[in-house]
Amino acid sequence: MESRTSDNPQHTAVIPPRPAGREVSRHLIDDVLDWLEDEHDSRYGGFGRESKSLDALPLLLLLWSDTWGLRDRSGLAVQTLRAAYASGIRDAIEDGFFHYADGRDWSSPHREKLLSDNAWLVQCFLVAHAVSGLSEFATAAWETAGYMDNVLWTPDRGFYGSLQEADDDYYGEDVEGRRRRAAPPVDRAVYANWNALAATSKLLLAWQSGSDSHGDRALQVIDGLMEHMIESRGACNHYQAEGRKPQLTGNLSDYAFVSLALGEAYQYTQDSKYLDVMTSVLRFCDNNLKAPDGTFHDVTHSDEKPPDVAGANQRAHYNALLATAYRMAAGLTHDLAYHDTATAILEGLGPSAPVNHPAVALATGVFLRPVSVTCDSRDRDLSLWAKTRFLPGLVLQYDDHASQGAIVCVEDRCLKPASTRQQLSDHLSKVYSLMNRVEHLAEYDEAPRPFLSAARDQARQADRPLHNG
Repeated sequence: MESRTSDNPQHTAVIPPRPAGREVSRHLIDDVLDWLEDEHDSRYGGFGRESKSLDALPLLLLLWSDTWGLRDRSGLAVQTLRAAYASGIRDAIEDGFFHYADGRDWSSPHREKLLSDNAWLVQCFLVAHAVSGLSEFATAAWETAGYMDNVLWTPDRGFYGSLQEADDDYYGEDVEGRRRRAAPPVDRAVYANWNALAATSKLLLAWQSGSDSHGDRALQVIDGLMEHMIESRGACNHYQAEGRKPQLTGNLSDYAFVSLALGEAYQYTQDSKYLDVMTSVLRFCDNNLKAPDGTFHDVTHSDEKPPDVAGANQRAHYNALLATAYRMAAGLTHDLAYHDTATAILEGLGPSAPVNHPAVALATGVFLRPVSVTCDSRDRDLSLWAKTRFLPGLVLQYDDHASQGAIVCVEDRCLKPASTRQQLSDHLSKVYSLMNRVEHLAEYDEAPRPFLSAARDQARQADRPLHNG
């Protein structure tokens, strides 16, 4: 059984093969941003001139363009999100967004609501709120998450269902008309990838709102994945039909989304169990999914299910997300072997990934600007402030010796401690805006915590990758 929600990753455009030899640099990000600007529909928002979908990764890349010190294209994403929110692709009565629309103006929507679409949009709205300061985006994030909780949540299972079925007759009614009809059913099958994505979105919403309820729901999902979908050796099952055992352990998308959710859970709770499982999941990837070129196959090898059935676009999409997870693991563990794996993925994608791929561009940005913020675990104010900036790839760490304030680092190079929100904001702006130009960053000062350079020295002395040891 294949997931209908996993057939189309967030970027759906038809894009040609990448020329061989593209290096991992900020120029790749510039190229994708230029392409998105060309494809942007200046009248209605979105991309292209025909059917429209709310693909999250292009929107996030545009929103973060100014953050990285590149030409600011965030307004294109702001226009798109505002237009879509006011259009027929959004269910204005019961909240939530439909899968896509046939009309250039977001009309004639295909009225099924996917967990994956709505979970991604929670993140887009949160980032748009942080970038633009417009409160309407915070409201949209809350409403979209509310739809997920009110409709897709299955309390007896402790997971989100994968989608709510389309029903044009039901959605064509007004409030009173809908009350006389049965709501479209929810597919209660549990998919590990989309539940992990939903949990990540809820954790980000918990940071933004300060509400324990969002964090508790996210951790309930992640704990459930650890209990029911992740095996002791780190293998992730793809889906579980109601009343059946979990099935299919070799889908790359599961490892990408699950490892990212576990890393976010560790940052949110400081509970090492989440980091332990994250490293176990990544170790399984290393041992079972790695391809000779440094990338990862989209499925495990078997006679019945050959690798790389997803096609170049989808394979690049999930490899890029996995590279982001490895980059996060490097920041959380100070183990440069994870960083080296992320490097190998992005370099391996160079000859084979499609051009103008937003997921690859986003992963490249995180790779080139691996920022961490270290706070005293007792100082929730500065850690909250750092996370609610919703900056790409930022890793939050805790060190009870960091009593002088929050320390912003790019790999092993750190600014002096920031003791106020304004100082922390200035330091973050400094390190993000100097994309790929670390040598220009001034005011370095050693901070009382281990650095990635120390981990690199340890790995070389031991002559082994730490995360496989």
